[in-house]
Amino acid sequence: MTRPAFSLILALVCAAHVPRERTLITDCVDQGTCSGQFQDYDAFNPYLPGKVSRTGYNFLYEPLYFYNAYRDEIIPWIATGHEYNEDHTEVTLKIRPGVEWSDGQPWTAHDVVFTINMLRDHAPELTFAVDMQTWVKTAVASDSLTARIGASSSRISPTTSTMACRLCPGTSGRAKTPRPSPTSIWRKAGPS
Repeated sequence: MTRPAFSLILALVCAAHVPRERTLITDCVDQGTCSGQFQDYDAFNPYLPGKVSRTGYNFLYEPLYFYNAYRDEIIPWIATGHEYNEDHTEVTLKIRPGVEWSDGQPWTAHDVVFTINMLRDHAPELTFAVDMQTWVKTAVASDSLTARIGASSSRISPTTSTMACRLCPGTSGRAKTPRPSPTSIWRKAGPS
């Protein structure tokens, strides 16, 4: 039996034992572009500086909205919609009920607020943190499905900075230290 035929048979046999809902299918743009998709497999922190844009986070983090460039439209995903105040200095985001994290915990407005405040409080250490520090004045959760985000200026849309933000779990004590801290020149302590 040839090596390619054996590999195909082995893949089919293995695939038969993996439930569909536990399968992650990825695609590569060009030959050789898939290597290194998850270079930081032990952290999965989208905000650590120095990451390349092709690290695979789009497979793991779902945004509040998607943007369809072909139709020039914003598609609500985890958010169901948003509404601005009169002078466009604050936006109220509504979160879709029933969304869960992979561990079964509810996905809430508190996660949105936690992520925004975490980034704002850790500028300039984290990627996109300076954006949040510059553009977002306040972020509070009115309830589990409503977040209010105040902008530092009416010229800046609060949803622009949060629309595709990779949100982190911030509820039920599941929040992690956003950046590993060095314990020596040889070893780093992971997120606590």
